Amino acid sequence: MRSLVSAPIGNKEPDCYFATAVFRRYAGGPDPELVCPPALQLGDNVAALGGDVVKVSELKEGESSEMIRLTADNAVLEVTPTHRISVPNMGSTGSAPAQVPSGSEACKMARELQKGDYVVCEDDVNKQLTNVEKVLLDKPVKVYSPRFTPDLPVPVFSAPPNTILSKGMPSQPSRRGGSSYQRRKANRSMCEFETRSIPETHQEISD
Repeated sequence: MRSLVSAPIGNKEPDCYFATAVFRRYAGGPDPELVCPPALQLGDNVAALGGDVVKVSELKEGESSEMIRLTADNAVLEVTPTHRISVPNMGSTGSAPAQVPSGSEACKMARELQKGDYVVCEDDVNKQLTNVEKVLLDKPVKVYSPRFTPDLPVPVFSAPPNTILSKGMPSQPSRRGGSSYQRRKANRSMCEFETRSIPETHQEISD
């Protein structure tokens, strides 16, 4: 699944992810593992846009009963309304190029985006939003606000309930009882538990 790009924090209002967000974390090996916000820890190395790596320098939690669900083809991201999303810098032509140079991204709050707007996806590819949903949850749920250093855009996507996350073939076989296997198993369990905690009954207002 392709990722949308979350903009650097940099503003006073909280940039919060729901428990369904999935990051790519480097944990000592050449390939990243997929983790949800509850599994992030201070000092973790997370994949950023353009092949860069950022470090988790702060972790905060809160609650929200409002969600914005952004869809661009097969990329889906669920965030709070004030979360900033990377968008292409339209420039003087007023149109978005298919490819955007790293570092030239602008940003908009999720609540400001509309169907048809361009957003930056992984590999610096611009995609049009095919759907924007404003969701009112039945009750507040936990949200997560990690801060990354340096303050760079981070690709992230949302895993819907009951999704199986797969990785490529490991470079070396490892014992199932090893520490890396146990860590990956714990990460998957945390994602599954936190995903189920989001109420399924809600009101959706689509643009």
